[in-house]
Parts: sequence; C-alpha cells; structure tokens
Amino acid sequence: MSFTNTNQQQQFAYYIKPKRILSLLASPPSSFLASSSLSTTKNNNNNNKKTLWVLFGGNGSHCCYWETFLHKFYVQCALENDQEEQTAEFLLVEYPAKGQTNPDSPRSIESYDDQAKKAFTAFLNEKQLTMNTVIQGFNVCVLGHSLGCAVALRWIRHMCEQTFPISRILLLAPFASIAKMAEYYFYFISESYVNLVLHYPFDNLETLKNIWQLTRYQQNPKSPLYNMTIIHGICDGVIPWQMGSELARSIRDYQAYDVIDYQTLPTKGHNDILLSNAIFSGMTRKNKM
Repeated sequence: MSFTNTNQQQQFAYYIKPKRILSLLASPPSSFLASSSLSTTKNNNNNNKKTLWVLFGGNGSHCCYWETFLHKFYVQCALENDQEEQTAEFLLVEYPAKGQTNPDSPRSIESYDDQAKKAFTAFLNEKQLTMNTVIQGFNVCVLGHSLGCAVALRWIRHMCEQTFPISRILLLAPFASIAKMAEYYFYFISESYVNLVLHYPFDNLETLKNIWQLTRYQQNPKSPLYNMTIIHGICDGVIPWQMGSELARSIRDYQAYDVIDYQTLPTKGHNDILLSNAIFSGMTRKNKM
C-alpha cells in the first residue's frame, strides 16, 4: 500500500493476509512477501473477530526484515492447529527513508508518528473499512522491536486518545528512553543535557505513563496494559535488558501492580530474540481482558 507524507513524498506499508497454510509449509521464507497465494480463511474465533497485528521493526530494519518471522508464525500456527491465529492478518509499518520509502523523507519523531498513522489509514482504505467496523471486526494487536517499541507505544497512545481499543501489546527489547540510552553509553553526559540535543527524543517511560492515564479506568475492554508483555534477551548487547525491566516496573509507580508481564530470555541477544518460541507463545496467548 502506498500513500504520501506531509511533504507529498510517496511512502509504503504492507498488508499481509492469512496464508494458505499447506502451500506455506512447502514454500521458503524468502518467497513470503512476494507470494501471490494470499487468501483469507474461515475465522473460528469465539467472538467472531479476526486478529490484526501491527508490526513496528527496529531502526535498521525494513518490512522485508519480517519475512522469516511471519513465515515461522504461520507455520507454528499450522503445526499447533491453532485455528484462531491461522486467520491473523498483519500490517507492516515502514519508516521514513527505509525500504522503498523516499530516501529524502524527513526523519523526525513527528515523521515516525505520521508514518504509523497514515499506514493504518491506508489499511482502512485497502480493506474499505471504517474505524468502527475495525473495532467490531478485529482484535488489533501491536508488536514492536527495539526502536519500533517507541513508535508502537506512541501510535497506541494516539489510538487510545480516540478511544480505539488495543487488544494486545508485545514489546521486544525496548529501551526506557533515548536519553537513558545515551546516558548508559556515555555516562559522563547528564540526561538533561542529552534531552537538549537528541534528534529523536523517544521516551517510552513517559508514553507508557500517558497510556495508563488515558485507559486506567477503562472497562470492557480494560486498559491494553493489562494484556501487555515485555520480552528482553539477557545477552542483548544493544539495549541492556535492565531497560526492559525498568519499563515494566515503571507502571507500578502509578498504583498498577503486576499489570505488565515481563520476561527475560537467558540466551537471546538483540536481534535473534525475534525468532524465539517465547515470542510466538506471547502472540498466540489468548487475551486476558
């Protein structure tokens, strides 16, 4: 799907329908996004809703980066005969100046926000849906990896401001904030100074707080934070696992105890975490709400 940004430059996002499971088992991951054998299958969801996962990759990634991940997800569902998740659909959000998007696209925190919002609008147009029909027909879930966790949380906050329900949140290797990352690597620089010079002042701690404030009294469904999992690899050499822990603990400062599920994987690093079985278990876990 293509659309234009605020500078009228062409941008892209990718919508993946459920795969034909039998043909998928016989096809290599490299043929996944290019495959024309995409089709919808009967949905056996108890609540008659489909699952839509919105995926936000890391800083160095682009949408083709998800090929092996999506292939393994659908194969895992087929092997486990998970009829509900076999109907899952995916929206892959491309970032400014990444993949096929215009290399001269503005790269600011606002441009990342704009990209995410317009990607979802493009999905609505592609499917000829409205926000209300998506709410009625889909459980919208969000997965972010690394920098993608920050973009994902900001998009979730935007959707919560519109009282749009998010069913599930899965964050892989998130940082607490860019300022804290800079302070971690350059300990001699104060966090307040770093905030002044940052080009991308992503602050997951603050965004998570905003989401909780927007949704803490929400009922039926409850706040999406009640159905949120953070997973971090102990061997992560890019974003220390303690930052994922700090993010999970931060919500407890707002009288929300044991809301977020936090897991560590002893042998996983920053990128190989994506193909961990724990991720697919987290994605197929039934909603608690």
